[in-house]
Amino acid sequence: MKLPRDLRGAELIKLLCKHFGYRRVNQEGSHVILETGELRQH
Repeated sequence: MKLPRDLRGAELIKLLCKHFGYRRVNQEGSHVILETGELRQH
């Protein structure tokens, strides 16, 4: 998927949380950790 270049990080996080089931878990400085309910397949 190609992301638009004019999208700020905060806007991307908002969209991921609202439309794709991610949730914000932690933030240290400018680094944000997101998680989703999806299980990873190994």
